[in-house]
Amino acid sequence: MSPCQTPPRLRQKRCSIPNGLDELSGQPFPTRGELARNLNTPLAVLRRSVPQTLLQRPVFVYIVKTAKVRNDAFVQVGSAPNFQGDLLSLCTCKRKDRASPPKPGHRGPDSTDPWNGVWVAGLSSPSKGRPRGLFYLMLVGQTFASNVDCWHGLSRPEAKSAHRDPYGDIYEPLPGTSNAPWSERSFMAHLPGHCHGPLDRKKDIEKSYYRAKQRPRLLIGTHPFQAVIRGVGR
Repeated sequence: MSPCQTPPRLRQKRCSIPNGLDELSGQPFPTRGELARNLNTPLAVLRRSVPQTLLQRPVFVYIVKTAKVRNDAFVQVGSAPNFQGDLLSLCTCKRKDRASPPKPGHRGPDSTDPWNGVWVAGLSSPSKGRPRGLFYLMLVGQTFASNVDCWHGLSRPEAKSAHRDPYGDIYEPLPGTSNAPWSERSFMAHLPGHCHGPLDRKKDIEKSYYRAKQRPRLLIGTHPFQAVIRGVGR
């Protein structure tokens, strides 16, 4: 994997913590499915499971500031990455990065969808210990232009719904909203106490970037090349 972007806008606004939940709360780690089998897999083992052709793909690297450390284990207090429903997804945080394609030479093989086929690696903050820990890794297998497209394209991923779960990272559309996919009013009510409050919700759904008014792509991992790490130092 060849790194193409490194994080380090360390002053970036942190994801908020759900109202009524303390920092010991967080997304439950998977207990079944592929992500459960890959949980805490050492990087060397993950690397051996990846075909050589995919190891040459570029990787987008960033710091997951919502990956806290408690008792030598990660606790994800944010909505993205979201590891519910046996799929890794990045659909809320890093909006500005997802609104533009990776830099030339660091894109996936599909020229019409340059995020598809790129590795995404989320590292822990340097304040959580050194060396930085790998929190999650996924090969992007699908991208979507809007939450409406994502909801239907993934066949109603209720486990990721921001209407049903305080850490959900996909907004569940109301019936008949395909003509207004970037309007906040097209989606089910926000779950009270969700980790992305009303202002973040509006940005997640409606905000565009740059002069071209580009919308963030919603990134979804592909089987079997996705893993989340619970223990620090893996």
